[in-house]
Amino acid sequence: MVLRVNKDKGHIDLSKPRVSEEDIQGCEERYNKSKLVHSIMRHVAETINIDLEDLYVHVGWPLYRKYGHAFEIWYDNVPYPKLVEYKKDRNWMKKSGHYFVFPGGGTQFKDGVNHYVGFIEEIFPTIEWGKSIRVILDVGCGVSSFGGYLLDKNVITMSFAPKDEHEAQIQFALERGIPATLSVIATKKLAFPDNAFGMIHCARCRVHWHADGGKPLMELNRILRPGGYFIWSATPVYKKDEGHNCLERYTPWPQRLNTKPLSLSLETDAEEIFNEDTRHWAALVSDVYLGGLDINWSSVRNMMDMNAGYGGFATALIDRPLWVMNVVPISGPDTLPIIFDRGLIGTYHDWWECDLVDVAVEMDRVLRPGRYVLVQDTIQMIKQLGSILRSLHWSVTLHQEQFLVGKKDFWRPKDAARE
Repeated sequence: MVLRVNKDKGHIDLSKPRVSEEDIQGCEERYNKSKLVHSIMRHVAETINIDLEDLYVHVGWPLYRKYGHAFEIWYDNVPYPKLVEYKKDRNWMKKSGHYFVFPGGGTQFKDGVNHYVGFIEEIFPTIEWGKSIRVILDVGCGVSSFGGYLLDKNVITMSFAPKDEHEAQIQFALERGIPATLSVIATKKLAFPDNAFGMIHCARCRVHWHADGGKPLMELNRILRPGGYFIWSATPVYKKDEGHNCLERYTPWPQRLNTKPLSLSLETDAEEIFNEDTRHWAALVSDVYLGGLDINWSSVRNMMDMNAGYGGFATALIDRPLWVMNVVPISGPDTLPIIFDRGLIGTYHDWWECDLVDVAVEMDRVLRPGRYVLVQDTIQMIKQLGSILRSLHWSVTLHQEQFLVGKKDFWRPKDAARE
């Protein structure tokens, strides 16, 4: 409590004994929150190489004004109250002090995903994680504890779930650095090629596999590889049987990354084109992308290759601690089966139905502030795109007259109204 102020000497006379215990606790809690926010802000500023005061001007102080304290944004930005309350007895996630904790539990594995995976291994000892089983689809993934645990086994899991009453489970998965996308198995074809996954996992995912004449089950059959596994928890583990273990046809990981994919064209020069593409991306990433551009690669956890081809870009980055979502335009050659054959993940999409402004705005929407867009194209296209990105307050640099690196700022369109 302030008793008096001596303006001449610049002294403030405080009396802590006159402050109630409740007020003391409130001030200490606010102080601790402010310390944590400042620590995060400083880390972000150092990571993306921007001035700390600028970060506060554009992000920190507006959050204090909007939420009363910037600390609250960490919880307001994710739907934790509902998930914590609904799933508190299933160990999905917990709130511990200033942090979210993911104990590795789930609806079907309350004792932890490690015990759950161990149980699967007991039932089917022939399952070789990270070898014959490399790419998995986790349907109704919760907070992706299953996929997160298997990362250490050299397995990459595409987690997907709808936006339902659990409020954006996918957001938690992505925040944890796990591949995930919004989707649902219903009557429409999923954006994956035939025979894409070595395993499909459903732990009480609430999909009615027999609905609509069995269309969901038929779709599962389409995207599961012959010899692959369908694990439907609370019921037996099913195996797609073709009379023998057809997974043996597939080269085990990691050799399959650079061997001839089964889905590669049978044309005479197809294999040489594939190998040349792999060599091209290995050289380009090593010689230019990792060392010659203004990109802080240590800050990158996930990437999207908007025109993935054979997946050569993702292959060249395979030893780095990140994952790549390979996108194959539906209007071009269908190379997504090759990408899955290599043990990578991806999806279909068509950017080319949009004009350049639409594409730039969509990139601005999905990209995090302080992160990058890297484009290799003609100088005419780069100039057009650079102009659009600058209008969105991005920083843009040009390299070798063919590479554009755009870095997204913290500015948002609503800021223009205050300028």
